Amino acid sequence: VGPGLATILANFQVFMLAAFGMLILKERPSWRLVVGIPLALAGLFLLVGVDWTALPAGYRLGVIFGLLTAVSYGSYLLALRASQARAGRLEPIPNLMTICFVATVLLAVSVGLEGATLAIPNVRTGLLLAGYGLTAEVVAWLLISHGLPHVEAGRAGLVLLLQPSLAFVWDVLLFHRPTRMSDVAGALLALGAIYLGTRRDK
Repeated sequence: VGPGLATILANFQVFMLAAFGMLILKERPSWRLVVGIPLALAGLFLLVGVDWTALPAGYRLGVIFGLLTAVSYGSYLLALRASQARAGRLEPIPNLMTICFVATVLLAVSVGLEGATLAIPNVRTGLLLAGYGLTAEVVAWLLISHGLPHVEAGRAGLVLLLQPSLAFVWDVLLFHRPTRMSDVAGALLALGAIYLGTRRDK
């Protein structure tokens, strides 16, 4: 489905967390969520639902995986939230190391089940992986974890919304994603809904 749509779908974790809060924690939903959820569904329909039956099987599977990513991402955030609420919680660096270790084990198991390999084929690929790991995973994660407590929730949500927004723009500009007006409208609706979902009532 490309990096743009995949990133938008992953950010639907906002609504997965909202559902958990309402169903499990018995939290009362805000008007923002009540408005945001149907907006998100409308945006998703415009992005992939209009021609769903005409889409290739691989594309449809990618959409499903993207939505499952949102569930996985939301579950990760819930686990992280619970661990950070405990007494004696880990500091950011040890926390990141623990997350990386667990992710590495899960990746190794997955690769083994698929009969693939973790071998890096060439120097260029190794350098790209190292650059991605250091910038997107380590530096960005530390900046977010240190910065979020000092920023208003609404502003933080708006800033973090740049990630799926720019991913969609780069997908169009760099990877020449075929884009219709309905795609643009759907992306804007979904992003607006995600933003509403991240805001908190004062």
